[in-house]
Amino acid sequence: TGVGELEHDSSLDKSDYLIKSVDISDGVTSIEDSVFSECYDLKTVTGGSGITSIGGDAFFNCVELESINIGNAVQIISSAFWGCS
Repeated sequence: TGVGELEHDSSLDKSDYLIKSVDISDGVTSIEDSVFSECYDLKTVTGGSGITSIGGDAFFNCVELESINIGNAVQIISSAFWGCS
């Protein structure tokens, strides 16, 4: 759970990137740059009805990403989904 921005934690190592699904709290307002970058196994993102923006490279190289179901009025930076299938 949380409120505000979802930011990238540069202290994570690659073993932390084995995330398969994410349920974002409705209090989160933005997904910042590179938050889920290179989370190769990430398949689904849900929740986050309060999200208004998705930053650059937020889902970069999330090659297994199948669905993302978040709020309606979302500003998406063009590079947010680079490398996704």
